[in-house]
Amino acid sequence: MASQQGTLGKFHHVSKHPEGLGLCDRVLAAMPGGLVIMDASCPKPSIVYCNPAFEKITGYASEEVIGRDCCFLQGVDTDPAAIEQIRQAFQVAQECQVILKNYRQDGTPFWNELTISPVWDATGELTQFLVFHTDITRREALQQSQAALQKSETRLGLALNAASMGVWEWEMQTGQLTWSANAESLLGFPAGSGSTYEAYLNCIHPEESDRVTQAIAQIVEASQTENLAGRLFSIEHRLLCPDGAVRWVAVTGTLFCDQTNTPARVAGTVMDITGRKQVETALWQQATGERLLRTMNQRIRQSLNLEEVLKTAVAQVRQFLNTDRVTIYRLHPDGRGIGAVESVGTGWAESLGTQIHSRCFGENQLPLYQQGEIQAIEDIDTANLSQCQIDWLAQFQVKANLVVPIVQNRAEVKGLFLSPHSSSLTPHSSSLTPHSSSSPESSVLSPQSSSLSPQSSSSPQSSSSPHSSLLTPQSSSLSPHSSSSPHPSSTPQLWGLLVAQNCAGTRQWQASEVELLKQLGVQLAIAIQQSTLFEQLEAELVERKQAEEALQKSEAQLRKKTTKLKQALHRLRKTQTQLIQSEKMSSLGQLVAGVAHEINNPVSFIYGNLTPALQYAQDLLHLLNLYQQHYPQPAAEIQTEAEAIDWEFLVEDFPRLLDSMQMGAERIRQIVLSLRNFSRHDESLKKPVDLHEGIDSTLLILQHRLKPQGGKPGILIVKEYGNLPQVECYPGQMNQVFMNLLGNAIDALEGEIDRESWVMNHGEESGDRQFPIANSPLPTIRICTTLNNKNQVVIRIADNGCGIPEAVQKRIFDPFFTTKPVGKGTGLGLSISYQVVVERHGGQLKCLSTPGQGTEFVLEIPLQQSAESATPLPMAPSQVA
Repeated sequence: MASQQGTLGKFHHVSKHPEGLGLCDRVLAAMPGGLVIMDASCPKPSIVYCNPAFEKITGYASEEVIGRDCCFLQGVDTDPAAIEQIRQAFQVAQECQVILKNYRQDGTPFWNELTISPVWDATGELTQFLVFHTDITRREALQQSQAALQKSETRLGLALNAASMGVWEWEMQTGQLTWSANAESLLGFPAGSGSTYEAYLNCIHPEESDRVTQAIAQIVEASQTENLAGRLFSIEHRLLCPDGAVRWVAVTGTLFCDQTNTPARVAGTVMDITGRKQVETALWQQATGERLLRTMNQRIRQSLNLEEVLKTAVAQVRQFLNTDRVTIYRLHPDGRGIGAVESVGTGWAESLGTQIHSRCFGENQLPLYQQGEIQAIEDIDTANLSQCQIDWLAQFQVKANLVVPIVQNRAEVKGLFLSPHSSSLTPHSSSLTPHSSSSPESSVLSPQSSSLSPQSSSSPQSSSSPHSSLLTPQSSSLSPHSSSSPHPSSTPQLWGLLVAQNCAGTRQWQASEVELLKQLGVQLAIAIQQSTLFEQLEAELVERKQAEEALQKSEAQLRKKTTKLKQALHRLRKTQTQLIQSEKMSSLGQLVAGVAHEINNPVSFIYGNLTPALQYAQDLLHLLNLYQQHYPQPAAEIQTEAEAIDWEFLVEDFPRLLDSMQMGAERIRQIVLSLRNFSRHDESLKKPVDLHEGIDSTLLILQHRLKPQGGKPGILIVKEYGNLPQVECYPGQMNQVFMNLLGNAIDALEGEIDRESWVMNHGEESGDRQFPIANSPLPTIRICTTLNNKNQVVIRIADNGCGIPEAVQKRIFDPFFTTKPVGKGTGLGLSISYQVVVERHGGQLKCLSTPGQGTEFVLEIPLQQSAESATPLPMAPSQVA
């Protein structure tokens, strides 16, 4: 304070001289920090001077701050405690130093280290306050960043410790591998020891070394051709720690490149995942065991074949335990046992069919097995076994043995019985090292990963069992306590033994494996009980079946006779139908043939004499013409008679008259020929014929129904004949088919014409009709014949009538089914037509119809009839005669 007073006295002394005033200004202007001098004589100190550094820091000019206090630099978020400390310093005139947030003229904040120093004159009176301003924004930001970084590092360290993780960095150029303290502690490396890439590779488990090395090499190689900078990669593998422990680690890293995009270093984390792998292995073992039990349970429910169930059991158990041999022995009441089913690995001796019959087995072990005890032997050489038992096991190269009894009528299987030195496994508690072959990850399990608790030997019905839902004997009809059980008493019955053996080496049996085989033994006992019940039931069913077979045999004979009677009745009705129609067609054919014959004789005389009569008439007319030429002036009587008979018209019309008579005779002759072709009364055998002639003959007979009548439109016939060869068939029967199909088509068209609905339904809308005849304004029947690629003749007879409903289409070929009024149809035409085409000629007859559009019948018959043609239709008595 004394120095400030002395200095200030000098400042006042110098400021009184002009030359001294310039020096003071230069000193204040050269100061790096901001300086404000405030007048302390006023009740509220105000600014009387500020140097250029203050103007630069705050952005305010001196004229903007002279006469003001320093509050204009404060903001709403300025620390109130700092403001109060400044106020107290001004009030009591004491030195003060605070750090607070101020704001420049442009509104940007900055951190200000503010120092207040009071100034007294020589008399001790307070005259000024010197307020020094220092911009420490960068320093404050750096301190905050450092604090945040330290806090983040602390959190990271805590997180890494909690997650069993560490950090590593690999300099690819030097090969130096740096571990964090967490990583070194995690992996058991000496603190600060560091390492190299090669040393790290040597720590990888031998079974994992090739895979990990190859994966890292692929990443490095890929980085040479593509940009992998910043890309994350991860590898899981086992490590052999310096203390001999095996740990699973998950290594995650990121590749960093230098300025030339060359991979330079890799940094990342390492996590101890041994615990997770142990859980995964335990879950895998549990899931595999449950899957095995479900498989067996499903097999037991699906199959009553005991041998099939037992074979499945030994195969599944050997696969689950990854052992060398699994055998099920069947024990007899006298203590002898024999290998019933077995699953054995390649290269090991088979024990199937081998008998167990030794004194030591019967005296020492059989009673324990009968009580449901389990035997687990890790090493037969160190176990306290009798010599006979060792010799018996040695012949099958057994090193470790696990035996589970299969007991019927017993709700539980007890714990283990072991020789004093045979295993560390006890019925109450045991620590088991998971076998390395049980799972690809089992080697990471600690020795404490599984143990047998006192509950492990409890009943399979216990709720503590993970498989109790699958094994409860009372859960289904497989209960061994069923009233039909062959052993109604509750006395335990030792059925056999489930034996798992390791031949390649000794083995410490896991508690989970023992528990699984114990549960499986219960399931097998249920399966055996089920099979026994089934055998009893099957024997009872055999007797019942024999009695039922005798009854069924008599019933079958009765049904057979009934069927034959039904078939005979059906054939009789069918034959009767065919005889009726055949008789009708025969009578019609005889009538037509007789009429045709009677007409043909006189017509033949007329037709035969017309030609010479025409010639004679021409000769006579020629002769009369010669008379006219030579005697142009005939007698008056001749001339009068010529005029009376109109000689010129007679000469002109008489040849025409004879020609007309010849045409009529020819027409009658064609009609007679058509009638004979249709009747075919003399052609009951197969022969090649022209089907077009049969169709034309049928149309000729039906011609009177096709012509317009009484103002009603006629029916238009459209023929679309293809180039057909002669077809081998029964001509008369085919003509009958044509008559039935064409007659039905005419009936359908006449029905609409009679109802006066043709013009309404077809006149204006005919352009929209496409099936089966398109754009026809008149009642039309189209006959189309083609030859398909199956060497068959296809005949389509279509009409544009009202069509056939779908329900009717299904029955149109049934005998006696008709939709026509009573007396107009018999319901036999289409039925007989179907028999003629399908059964007689080996063809097909189909009906295609759309209601409101029309109907089309499609007839297909082969060109040549096979030798196996159906039996001909029955002939009418008149035909037989």
